[in-house]
Amino acid sequence: FEHPDTPNGDVDLGTVEVSGYNILVKEWGTGIVWRSTDGGGTFEQAERSPADGGMYWGHLYMAPGEFDAETGVAYSTGVGPNSAFSRTTNGGDTWSGISYIDTDIDELIDMGFSPVTSSQPAYLITEEDGGPESLWYTADATADDVQWIRIGTDDSLGFNHMAEIEFVGDSTDIAMFVVAGGNFEIWKS
Repeated sequence: FEHPDTPNGDVDLGTVEVSGYNILVKEWGTGIVWRSTDGGGTFEQAERSPADGGMYWGHLYMAPGEFDAETGVAYSTGVGPNSAFSRTTNGGDTWSGISYIDTDIDELIDMGFSPVTSSQPAYLITEEDGGPESLWYTADATADDVQWIRIGTDDSLGFNHMAEIEFVGDSTDIAMFVVAGGNFEIWKS
């Protein structure tokens, strides 16, 4: 889409999330979030973008389930000093910072939500500047003050470059898969 405040109207997109006709876009270099409710026909800038420090490598994630333009829940993560976790509960129009993750995160690699939607347990894979990758867990991503617990690093967990988190199943039978690089191994919980 075109940005009215750039010389040629272009925007570098950092991350995009799509659910039906609802689209959230986080702009590379600014952290500004744009949203569309008509499948990308038009975009409007969020009234308040995430305060997550993720100007360059931030990510967006829509919560599991149907995303509604007025009440949709989504999360934004940032990287760098004071990496934070932000949430919207109104379809991406306003964002609130709800927790810090760690001060040494250089890159947020992926985030996955358990299919249990009542409390939304979530996992993060992060990489520290010049250091290891870490797997993090929170029991409730919907809490007002989300607390993250570091499960372990790639070395302590036996992974070689954690790359992706995926869940399959429902609230009674869940499996979490972590895709690890190098040999592209798939680890199942």
